[in-house]
Amino acid sequence: MVRDRTGVEEVARSYGKPNRPGCRLGTNDPPRIPLAGVWFALGGTKGLIVVRRYLIVANQTVSGGQLISKVRELAEIGPCTFYIVVPATAPRDHAWTEAGARANAHERLALGLSRLRELGVEVDGEVGDEHPLYAVREVLERMPFDQIIVSTLHARVSRWLRADLVHRVEGFGLPVIHVEGAPEPVSNAR
Repeated sequence: MVRDRTGVEEVARSYGKPNRPGCRLGTNDPPRIPLAGVWFALGGTKGLIVVRRYLIVANQTVSGGQLISKVRELAEIGPCTFYIVVPATAPRDHAWTEAGARANAHERLALGLSRLRELGVEVDGEVGDEHPLYAVREVLERMPFDQIIVSTLHARVSRWLRADLVHRVEGFGLPVIHVEGAPEPVSNAR
């Protein structure tokens, strides 16, 4: 499938600009995305617990130790939820089909969800567009988050870092955490 990449950079730069969902018209203020909260009542005491929402964009590193460690660290700070988007990026080391790339992404997502749920965190996710910036944009258009975690391979082998993905994702106006890790195996018999 061929996609026209025209406008991706404009979308990233326009996030948080006037007439963008969540923005106050006539201002350049970023969207006012409220933190999620859970109301509670305990022994006559009422309150609101703030729950931070993290969007994770990862592919080969989605179930890797470095990302798992970062999620564990964030979960220890306070209540939070995670949402993973795994772009259906085509592999470079063997012949592939679009269906095969999506199947590999689904397999990675399932493994990542399983590993994070073992930590006891609330997590969900989806397979996204083959282009990570599109995948992030599509999720942000549907759901609000407080922060984005971009998990890449190490700099010497990462296509995402060569494409400056971390800085491009910063264009959406949310704080970004960058985690580097090693690739996790996935069957590539597709």
